[in-house]
Amino acid sequence: DQLGYMLNEDKRKAYISQLESWHNSKFSHPTVDAVYNYIMRDTIRSDFENAGYPLHQLVGMPRDNGSLSSEEKKSIETFEKYLVRWVVDDKFSWKNLDLMKCWHSYYMDWKMKNGVVGFCMETCTTTCLAELHPRSTINGTTSKLLTSNDKSGFTYRGRFDAPLEAYSLGYEASQKAHNALRWVCTNDGIRFDNTVFVCWKPDGKEQAISVDKPFCGFDFEEEPISKSAYKEKLYQMMMAKTDNIKQEGSSNKIVIMTLDSFLPKGRASILHYSELPYYQYLKNIEQWDEDLATEELFNTGREKQKCYTPSIDIILDYAYGKEDNKSGYVSMNRSDGLYKKKKLELIECRMYNRPFPTD
Repeated sequence: DQLGYMLNEDKRKAYISQLESWHNSKFSHPTVDAVYNYIMRDTIRSDFENAGYPLHQLVGMPRDNGSLSSEEKKSIETFEKYLVRWVVDDKFSWKNLDLMKCWHSYYMDWKMKNGVVGFCMETCTTTCLAELHPRSTINGTTSKLLTSNDKSGFTYRGRFDAPLEAYSLGYEASQKAHNALRWVCTNDGIRFDNTVFVCWKPDGKEQAISVDKPFCGFDFEEEPISKSAYKEKLYQMMMAKTDNIKQEGSSNKIVIMTLDSFLPKGRASILHYSELPYYQYLKNIEQWDEDLATEELFNTGREKQKCYTPSIDIILDYAYGKEDNKSGYVSMNRSDGLYKKKKLELIECRMYNRPFPTD
């Protein structure tokens, strides 16, 4: 909770009202009861001051007091945004899964009674509908992937009388989809400014192979490897992945998606979406790495000949990069729009077994 909801009188009323509703519901929890009883004692201000924090000078002062300077107002806003985390019976509330489940049940029950109830096109059930959808699917932006509530533009106007006629998505389904997509984009996505390329296995049992790095790496300390041995190594690694699919019973499918937000505060769009059998996906990557395998002589104290597949970044560096006068290395400017365009093009060639671009 933010400190302002416990010290600012205006915010405190709304905070206590909602906390009391949860406390009195059938979805309450011992942690909720303990926090509610403590808040109702109204001793949090004196408890902070007794602990050595002079909050009475800054937090909870009337907002309409004309004698406050702009710096004092900023100080109040800063302190009110400080977070208070509750520990009840040696249990951290922000890690308590039972507490989270109780809140979820309470809030969904409240939404069913007070929100808009209708048909969810995702789950095909009658449930409380999402009137607003989460922002920031692409981390670092506030763009929205789904929206239909724009009454001033033509998001739905011209074809429908009301936003929910365009599409109706359940609140829970919307939250799960957006948060899952945000997680895979943040953890597994390849980012180019406001564009994210991501692929994942829907069952979550096994992470997808990297789409822009070689399937089979090499170590300078290993014995020199020939091209035929490298191809065999690629094949063995691919078969090992295939065996894992059979043994674990995981989904034989992979999802590939490209998301783009033209402006940080604009709307996000899906530039590309496809699904591939996981075996075919692995086979395509193996074929790319095999076709582009190259033998090169490395000098690391003693000369060694290695066979390896260059990463997509290395390919782009040599094809479009410029030599640095000081280091002598060739590299392509990663902020260049051409880098984004060509890298996405090569990633798709690798995944779908398309011919190598002629340019």
